[in-house]
Amino acid sequence: MSRDNTSIARRWVEGFNTENLTIAEEIIAPTYVMHDLHVPHLGRGPESYKKHIMSTHEAFPGLKLTVQDVFAAGDKVALRWVARGTHAGTLLGIAPTGKSVVIEGVLIAHIADGKIEEGWTYWDALGTVQQLAVIEPPFAPFPPGD
Repeated sequence: MSRDNTSIARRWVEGFNTENLTIAEEIIAPTYVMHDLHVPHLGRGPESYKKHIMSTHEAFPGLKLTVQDVFAAGDKVALRWVARGTHAGTLLGIAPTGKSVVIEGVLIAHIADGKIEEGWTYWDALGTVQQLAVIEPPFAPFPPGD
């Protein structure tokens, strides 16, 4: 079961990366809801996943997620990912800056009957806006190796 579920979660990433909206019908349950502290509620079902993809790619055309780790237990799958892109559209009310960013995040998906029923996305919004030079970091990052 966990192997099938990880494949479904990876399809979520594939749909996101390729902007292939038809994948939504394949992997997203009609009752699906995405929880993201930094993104307004986009409704339910496959259409909400499609809106999430479109709005993200409007802000970062061609944004790509790379899966770093996958963990599965029962009906849940967690993906740790890194995304890379260039800020070319409005994000969180921030006008395009043209700056490249690296965003780290996690998706936790609840999967039932071969479809994602619910998802929780956590990503480094503070680090993202710091990379866009909208706000200054409150402290200097640790030097590598410390």
